[in-house]
Amino acid sequence: IGAVFAALGATDEGEHLAERITALPLDGESLAGEVRTPDGRCIEVIAGAVGAVDTHPAGRFVSLQDRTGQRRNEQLLRERQKLESVGILAAGIAHEVNNPLAFVRANLAHVRLLVDRFSKPADADRAAPEGLEADLSELGEIADESIEGIDRIGRIVESMLRFSRAPEEGSHPVDMNRVVGEAIRLAALDHNSAVLVDRRLAEGLPAVLGSEGQLVQVVLNLLLNANQALVGRSDARVIAETGRDGGVVVTRVLDNGPGIPEAHRERIFAPFFTTRPPNQGT
Repeated sequence: IGAVFAALGATDEGEHLAERITALPLDGESLAGEVRTPDGRCIEVIAGAVGAVDTHPAGRFVSLQDRTGQRRNEQLLRERQKLESVGILAAGIAHEVNNPLAFVRANLAHVRLLVDRFSKPADADRAAPEGLEADLSELGEIADESIEGIDRIGRIVESMLRFSRAPEEGSHPVDMNRVVGEAIRLAALDHNSAVLVDRRLAEGLPAVLGSEGQLVQVVLNLLLNANQALVGRSDARVIAETGRDGGVVVTRVLDNGPGIPEAHRERIFAPFFTTRPPNQGT
């Protein structure tokens, strides 16, 4: 099998996978993986043990299937879903950015007036302008507010940049509390959102291996779906929580909406399946 992977051009990852297959015990255990070739093909590898004959194991099997087209379509679907989410949030982003911009501009206009007042030439015998000390104190407060407004704009833009980037290759340590926080921040930009999310984040969680951008996408979709299901309800409630279950980090999104009809539950991961009207969902 190592020679087959080498012939495909999958050297390092193919060699590692071949070693795992060779070491696979003959007790029914199996494994699955993928190797990528230099020409961009994605080969799915499934290996396992063939059932025993009498008391002796019959051997192992290895199945290779070219999944290049399927993986490309899955990537296109993920990007389409991401673009749909960005479209939903665009109006909310404009609103959120305009709010701090408005008070930053008002503050800077007021600073301009104060500067003009202090820069007027004064006679040697004339006292300092009345209320100078109070104006100077106000000037400091205005500067602080303006900086906070600019920081808010920066956080909004940075959240969108992180979300819109292409998913990184491989897995990296990810803080699930941070993932939930980013998803809540993005969901709040939906101008149709009227539901407050109750955060219940456990402290001291270990990092998990994964793609932060894709995990944010998952939690964001759950939050947006919950919001859509709760439209018009005065008792609307959404909870986002993290915790541990033994050696596993668990993330949950709960709402008090109508739930998913039994007939639809087997199809929730089917591509392009939606219960929403035409042109309103993927």
